[in-house]
Amino acid sequence: DSFNYASSAESYFFTFHKLNFLLNKSSKLESLVLPIDLHTFSPRWANTVSDYWFWSDYVSYQDLSEWKEDLSYLNFLFMKNFPLLGNGNLFLENMLVDSREVVSGHVLDFSLIDFAELDEEGRRDQAKFRVDKHFDHSEIVFNEDLHDYFVKTVDLALDSDIDLVLLKFPISREYFDYLNANYIEDIELFEENLLSPIDLERVKILDYRNVFFENPEYFSDPDHLNERGIEVFMSLLKEDLADSVEGL
Repeated sequence: DSFNYASSAESYFFTFHKLNFLLNKSSKLESLVLPIDLHTFSPRWANTVSDYWFWSDYVSYQDLSEWKEDLSYLNFLFMKNFPLLGNGNLFLENMLVDSREVVSGHVLDFSLIDFAELDEEGRRDQAKFRVDKHFDHSEIVFNEDLHDYFVKTVDLALDSDIDLVLLKFPISREYFDYLNANYIEDIELFEENLLSPIDLERVKILDYRNVFFENPEYFSDPDHLNERGIEVFMSLLKEDLADSVEGL
């Protein structure tokens, strides 16, 4: 059986604690697929903490407060037990999101026109918006604390004899080109440094980053696939996972 344990905009701080929680409850986890995208270690994700009602099952207040230092215990309890009232953004999101705007679990960005319908200039503008959002217009593209938790997550999986797959998700050419020109100039060196602490002989890496560079019609925005793209991608992923993970 397979399960999707991921949540939206999840950082490796939370992934590590969730994996640790699952392994403490059961030793039946045989394989694990983890994302490793170019924005995965952006400082933006180190500063993003929400959905306390969900994460409180996996992360203690002590660990969470060390990660987010301005979190008081009273505020933590309030947002844990009264999530809609404890977070105004969450309240608005639940009131305003139209279920028709959710594609395979991804809530489409209301500020963006469907990527597949844009001309070349429109796609470049939208890619700029998304990349700048992911990196907060910052010169800092790498958060060491997030990377440390990524390494801890990989080590925990391998120490538990879990078959581990690292997955690079498809992005549009426009997203890649703008990121490459404005944030990460030497992507090969950047990824080499990210993976240097990992025992790569024990890890399978599936790289789909550029597989749809010539298919803007497969994207709902510069870094998320639409339903058509998802169908094609899942067909590729299913076949590759079957070849990569024993017994899958």
